[in-house]
Amino acid sequence: MAKVIIEPLGSHHDRAAFDCGQPRVTNFIRLTAKKQVAESLAVVRVAVAEGTPKVLGYHSLSAHSLLVDDLPAELMPKSRPYPGLGAFYLGFLGVDLSMQGKGIGCLLLRDAMGQTMRAGEYGGIAFLVLDAIDEAAVPFYLQFGFTALPSQPLRLVLPASVIRQAVAQAGNP
Repeated sequence: MAKVIIEPLGSHHDRAAFDCGQPRVTNFIRLTAKKQVAESLAVVRVAVAEGTPKVLGYHSLSAHSLLVDDLPAELMPKSRPYPGLGAFYLGFLGVDLSMQGKGIGCLLLRDAMGQTMRAGEYGGIAFLVLDAIDEAAVPFYLQFGFTALPSQPLRLVLPASVIRQAVAQAGNP
């Protein structure tokens, strides 16, 4: 297989054949992603085999605010801004059934972390936030250092300090 690259969603990408086994995630890339990008509601990046248009996986990111009161004490910033903290929201991350278990999800998550850090250079971003699609998806994110919010066990947060460390270890800017 050709080298897998991650790039912004474009009109040339083949989204119609994408199926990750989760209808909501599959339908987002097929039906909604292009509209959200056009309306500046999200940034969608896709994994493709270099030189091919077929979407192997994707993630979407958007600006978000995390309420301070939702955080467990160990994740609370010392300066405690109120009422919210700047965050990026990982709305969707999906990998085509044909590519699951081949590291595409890890590549996409690391890309989302890198995008979050780059955006943080222009505005305060303290966390990457997501809502896991179901309980089965939670362990995937926990291995990267995400923490579940006590009040919402499927809402996971990753502090910027953990993202910085992971990005530095991967050698990304």
